[in-house]
Amino acid sequence: MSGRLRLSAMIAFGCAAAALASPAQAAREIGPVIASACSSNPTGEALRKRLAEAVLAQAGVLGSELLADSTLVSYPDFGDRAIAAVFRGEVQTYNDPRMDILTLRQRLEQYLGPKSNVSVGDRKLEVVAPPEGANWLFDRSRTIVLRCIGSKPAKPIITEFEEGTKRSAFAVREKVDELALAGDASKKAGSAKIGLVRTRTEKDDGTRKTVTSLTFNGTAGLRLTGPTSQAPLYVYSSYALSQERTRPADDPTKDQSDGDVDALETGLSLNGLLLRSAADVSLVGSLQAAYVSDFAHNAERLKLRASLVPGFAVSVGRLCDIGGYNQVTALGLKFRTRCLIKFETEASHVLEAGTADFKDHGEFLAFGGTAAYQLAAPIGDKAEMIGSLSYRYLPVIAGRAPNISRWDAMVKYRFWLDDGPGLDFGVTWGKGHEPISYTKEDKLELGFGIIF
Repeated sequence: MSGRLRLSAMIAFGCAAAALASPAQAAREIGPVIASACSSNPTGEALRKRLAEAVLAQAGVLGSELLADSTLVSYPDFGDRAIAAVFRGEVQTYNDPRMDILTLRQRLEQYLGPKSNVSVGDRKLEVVAPPEGANWLFDRSRTIVLRCIGSKPAKPIITEFEEGTKRSAFAVREKVDELALAGDASKKAGSAKIGLVRTRTEKDDGTRKTVTSLTFNGTAGLRLTGPTSQAPLYVYSSYALSQERTRPADDPTKDQSDGDVDALETGLSLNGLLLRSAADVSLVGSLQAAYVSDFAHNAERLKLRASLVPGFAVSVGRLCDIGGYNQVTALGLKFRTRCLIKFETEASHVLEAGTADFKDHGEFLAFGGTAAYQLAAPIGDKAEMIGSLSYRYLPVIAGRAPNISRWDAMVKYRFWLDDGPGLDFGVTWGKGHEPISYTKEDKLELGFGIIF
């Protein structure tokens, strides 16, 4: 065969192959799937069903009865369910859709995944806090929030209290409000942390001075309700310790324990989603009843505390979402960011004031809130850098007690063990009144933390 004939044959073969391949290739394009799913701007579970229906339609599977009464999405894996239906002849097809369904599912998960190379500006559909791995998009055991870009979508307001969210029986976090967190928010919660710093200096006269600083902050909680309860109840204990000792003492006449923090809080904590409206406004509430023992000041009191955290389907520019985590790309890195607003009220009955600035056997009421900015930058599959800056202000509106005013900041490297807890190492700073004892402190610590 001459070169010209061979070239003509190759071109003809290529055209025939392209003609044969184009229907299957078209059936595996995710663009039409996303366009169809987002055509009427659905939100929540309705969007997930529309996306599943669009996948079937693009793969050539007819029969919307698969979606009736949530039959399709009730299965752990959408692809396996659809293929099983095809095998049993429950649907009509114009071709064999099995590879098309699997390919569409895989491409959608890559498009929506945390390692997607699709830029924010080019996105038509996104998932908040996408999980790693595969086979998660139509898995109802996972809590994910889908949104169509360009519509008025359901933002990632508060997903940790959605129906079906599972929580472990035992949790260790930094604060009591974080015990009930689940999903993406739980992985970015504060950890129970310990810090120990010892410095030794030599004076001009040849003597040595040693300064030892020991700090601890953490909360452990045991869940009393079911693993998927939307109003989880915990019995918890929070402990705060901060002390610094100098040997020999700079001033032997002054007690070095005057500025210590050594306080334990034990009680019950109830959390839940109070509101999730069609207008994408959420409200999460928490309530704690506790006994507080301040060992450093020989003080005891009973405490009742309530807090409300609102969420809105709006963003503060590209900085963050309010109430839920959003993805921001800067300097080639992808960050998860959140702006948090918390309204708080705290009432206490003082049993013993000791040396604390309370009225003995009196009551006081404080009201205010906390504003915080939180971010996380993934590093690989099981590690990330996390940081936060917050300010808390609770002025006392009745009774005698110091007004709580406090700044907190932290930067940490956190990594997760296989099927285990998270460990972190970093720097934390706190200035103001310690939340349990109301003791005023100013500390900068380098420490180790654990979270699970």
